[in-house]
Amino acid sequence: MDKIAERYKPMLPLYPIRNPLVAVERDKSDNAVLIYKKNFKRFEKWLHRKIGGAELIRRPLDDMGTRIWDLSDGSRSILNISRKMDRKYKERINPAVSRVVGFLKILQDRNLLFIVDDVEEFTKMIREATMKQDGEGSAGDDVEDESDTDVEDGEDETDVEDDDAPV
Repeated sequence: MDKIAERYKPMLPLYPIRNPLVAVERDKSDNAVLIYKKNFKRFEKWLHRKIGGAELIRRPLDDMGTRIWDLSDGSRSILNISRKMDRKYKERINPAVSRVVGFLKILQDRNLLFIVDDVEEFTKMIREATMKQDGEGSAGDDVEDESDTDVEDGEDETDVEDDDAPV
C-alpha cells in the first residue's frame, strides 16, 4: 500500500456511510445480502404496472464486499478501510486502495452508500431533510431496522428479485 495512485488520493480522507434505506440480511456464510427498492424509470414504472415483477433487488456480496460494507459506517476513512482490507486479505485484494475505492464507487453509483467528507454535517443534513419530509419526528422514525425481514410487510417473497452476481 506504499504506492497509491494519484487518482485515488483525493478519496482517501473521505468517509463511506451506508444508506439506511438498504436492508441487510446474512447468507449461510455470513456474507451480506443487500436488499433495496428498484429505482424504476418512467417506462419501467409503466411496464411494471402492466406485467408486474419484483420491486426489490437482492444483491449478495462476497466476503471482501461484506467486510467493506460492514466497515462503511461513517467512522472510518477510505484510507483506513483500505489498510484494514490490505492487512486482512493481503495479496487477495492487492492493490487494496484501487479495489476498495472501485467497490465503494459502485455502491455509491447504485445509491447504496454515500461518500462524504464531513460525517456530522451529512448526518445533520439527512436528519433535517427527513424531518421536512415527515413533517415532524426524528430522522430514524421511518427507517426499518436492517436486521428485520427481507421483504416489506404484506409482500410475498416472489416480489423479491435475486441478483446472483456479487458486487
